[in-house]
Amino acid sequence: MAYSSDPARVRQMRFVLRVLEFLDDELANSSFDRLIIAAPAKFLGDLRESISKPLQAATMSELSKDLTHLKIEKLPEHFADILAL
Repeated sequence: MAYSSDPARVRQMRFVLRVLEFLDDELANSSFDRLIIAAPAKFLGDLRESISKPLQAATMSELSKDLTHLKIEKLPEHFADILAL
């Protein structure tokens, strides 16, 4: 993680690292073997900077989109093209 004096940026990068640590642990525990990452562009860029090689290899697709505002029923339509592969 690059040094930043911006407290919000530091918190964001810590969160990115926690997410990646969780995903690495789950991959190591065979909780999944393929991953699709959907995140806003900035967050996705931060993930790309710090993602491990095994997690990178398991990532089959990325969707640069903020889906946090959607109802769960609407999520499948955003992944239809990716899941059809």
